[in-house]
Amino acid sequence: MANSPPASPTSSQGSFTEPDLSQLVEYLLASKRSLSSISLVWRAREIVETGRGVLEANAALCAKNTFVRQQVDRQVAALEAIRHGASIVDEEGHDEFQLTVQSLDKASDRLKRTLDSLRTTPVEASFRPSTEPPKTLFDFVDDASINELENSVKTSMDRFETARSMLVDTCEDFEKDLQRLHESLQEPPEEDDGVIGRVRTADGISPVPGLFYALENHATEAATHLEGLVKHYDLCVTALKHTEGGGEAISRATDDEQDPQASALAGLGVDLGKLDSAPSQPMSEEERTNMLAVLVKDAVEVEDVVSEIKDRIAEMEDQLLEISAFIQTLSDKSTSLRNALVILKQLTLDIPHYIAACSDFQAAWEEEKAVLSGKVDELEELRSFCSSFGDAYDDLLLEVHRRKVVRQEMEKVISNAMTQVEKLYQADFEAREVFRSAQGEYIPADLWAGLVNAPARYQVTQEEADVDEIPQIKKSVFEKASQRQKDRTKPFKRPA
Repeated sequence: MANSPPASPTSSQGSFTEPDLSQLVEYLLASKRSLSSISLVWRAREIVETGRGVLEANAALCAKNTFVRQQVDRQVAALEAIRHGASIVDEEGHDEFQLTVQSLDKASDRLKRTLDSLRTTPVEASFRPSTEPPKTLFDFVDDASINELENSVKTSMDRFETARSMLVDTCEDFEKDLQRLHESLQEPPEEDDGVIGRVRTADGISPVPGLFYALENHATEAATHLEGLVKHYDLCVTALKHTEGGGEAISRATDDEQDPQASALAGLGVDLGKLDSAPSQPMSEEERTNMLAVLVKDAVEVEDVVSEIKDRIAEMEDQLLEISAFIQTLSDKSTSLRNALVILKQLTLDIPHYIAACSDFQAAWEEEKAVLSGKVDELEELRSFCSSFGDAYDDLLLEVHRRKVVRQEMEKVISNAMTQVEKLYQADFEAREVFRSAQGEYIPADLWAGLVNAPARYQVTQEEADVDEIPQIKKSVFEKASQRQKDRTKPFKRPA
């Protein structure tokens, strides 16, 4: 506006229509009203001053937050490593415990199957007194030792679970504290309010310097536009002073319009009263025409200039809101970091406790692992003993059968021998009778007293001190026991 080029005399005389006094007065009044935008310029100045203070606060907060966040992140990484280590200790201990439990379960299942086999194997009634109720092989097993072994396994497992529960509780407390620390470090969620959403930057660089420079640029432009409006007002006054009746018009305009902005303009070095009362300088007709052409051209732009000043100030207000919102974000982040430091300090103090809990759990598990491994061996030994007991019972049945066969053979041999002895006895008796008949009368009776004796008789008897009672067992029982023995001794063949 103020820098509009003067119209050439030729073009002015050919197409320009000179404004009359009333139009010039309207231009003057409109120009004077436009000077009320000085309040906007003062506001721009205040915004810039506020922004300058915020810019300093931004630099301090950004540096402080960046430093603190870097240090906190390092500490958080160390704490996460401790948490990860504790979780590995727990997982490895739990996995090893599960493998041990599986070994215990397998050993216990094998023992249970062996004991079930003993429960279903009846003892032959002929082995026991007739007054005794039927029994199975399990009745001869010391179940108290089995119960004691199972109870000791359960006690050891309970001790492990107690130790692991203490570690898990400690780890959960540690993870809760870490979660609190992470939550205190989380960025606040973006709010779709048109302001805070615009101050976020993807690279973490503060937008405040750029916005402050934009504020300065808007303020400079607004001041430049105000300066143009003042020059336009000066041009209106000059035009009226070089127009007949213009001086009175200026006085009336001055009397009718109050000057609430005069003091503000005076603060910028502009005295409207001096402009109004300043004497007019001599001016040629051509110069006056050019001046009026510029005046008419600028008068059309007055409202646009005022609107632009308003728009720039409105934009500055929005930018100041963005700056303030971002500074508030930095301030909130600083508060969060301070809270994180408090939590971090407490976590640091608790680290020895967490590490000690891991060490205690490892020591407890190593102790219980040795105990449980020993229990697995004991279960296997007990199963092996009970299995051998069942096998020995089958061998006992076969031993009974063997003894029975041997006795039968002995009795057969004795029976055959007694038959032969009886035949020899009869033959001897008959031979003796023949001898007495033929020679007895010739041999004196006192020659050999044994001449008339009968042959000696023999009898096989069992020693009373060697009583061997063999139970009466069915043949099918012996056959089953023999088959089981064959199955045990059958060589193992790897499946194809």
